[in-house]
Amino acid sequence: MRSAGRFGPPDSVSVAGQCIEAGNRTVGVFFDVVPGTTTLRNVRSVTVSDGQPYAGSLDTLLLRRRLYLLDQAMRRTKARSDSAGLLRGPFVIWPRGDSIQAWVIPLNVLTGTAVGGEQGFRYSSNVRTMVGEVDAFAKYRPIAVPTSGTFKIESLEEEMPLLSEVLVANRLNNRGLTVTIVTHRYTSTLAGQGGLASLWVHMPRK
Repeated sequence: MRSAGRFGPPDSVSVAGQCIEAGNRTVGVFFDVVPGTTTLRNVRSVTVSDGQPYAGSLDTLLLRRRLYLLDQAMRRTKARSDSAGLLRGPFVIWPRGDSIQAWVIPLNVLTGTAVGGEQGFRYSSNVRTMVGEVDAFAKYRPIAVPTSGTFKIESLEEEMPLLSEVLVANRLNNRGLTVTIVTHRYTSTLAGQGGLASLWVHMPRK
C-alpha cells in the first residue's frame, strides 16, 4: 500500500510503519520520530480494508510503546544476528490480555525461504517488566520450496510449531501451496486458497 501511494507519494512517507486497531478497524500507520524524543510527526494513516485515509484518532502512546519494544528487541538480538550474518526485522504482537510481545524474525523467514531463528520477548502490558522469552535462534535453517503442490515443514518442536514455521506456512499457502507442519506429536495441515478461505487441520501422530 505504501509503494502504491496510498499514504501519499512514497518518497514523502517514512519507512517506519505499524498496524494498529482504531475505531474497530485495522489501520496502517507510517510516521517519523523526532530525533532524541518520542514525539511523532509526518503521521500518515490508512484503513487496511479499503485503502482509504483514516481520519479518526490514533493511540500515539501505543505507537510509542511499540517503538520502544522494537528498539529493545533489536538491541538484544544484534550481536548474535550480526555474528551469524542474519538480516532480520522486528514486529510486535499485542494479544488480547495482559502482555505484549516483541519479535525479531530473520528476513528469510518473512520471504518464505527459511524457518527458525526468531527471538521473542514478552512484556507486561505497561512495558515495564519482561516476563518471558522465546529463543529459536539456533533452529534457523533454509528451506527449498516448490512452486506449486504441497510442502512439508519438519518441525523440531514437541507439540506447537514455531512462530516462524506458522508464518512461512501462511505465506506459502497464500501462494497456492498446501502446507503441512509436522511436530513430534502433531501433524497440522493448512489447506485452502489463502486468507479466510484457508483452514488448519490438526491430527495427533500415532
